[in-house]
Amino acid sequence: MTTDGRIQKKTIVFRSDVHQDYISRSMHKAACAVNRLMRDGFVIEHVNLGGGGQPKISILWHPRVTHLGEPRSVRRGNDGRPYEQCLVEFEGCQVSWERS
Repeated sequence: MTTDGRIQKKTIVFRSDVHQDYISRSMHKAACAVNRLMRDGFVIEHVNLGGGGQPKISILWHPRVTHLGEPRSVRRGNDGRPYEQCLVEFEGCQVSWERS
């Protein structure tokens, strides 16, 4: 507590080498996955290394997405147009695509 009775916020401080190791591992995983996806003919839309956990890669839908495996998560919606968003684990990354 501070002198005026307020609770002081605690912050978590990561050692820079731990953070650098995380970034390095994430970049390596993402690079391997992106290279393989591109080699297989997929178009990469976005890569996100942050947010903790696994790197996240967005691809354009392609008929061969079934070769990536069974989606572990499928979300359907209708924001003015019906869509289906799928998520699959691939090469240590989360790969997602949307199909209208």
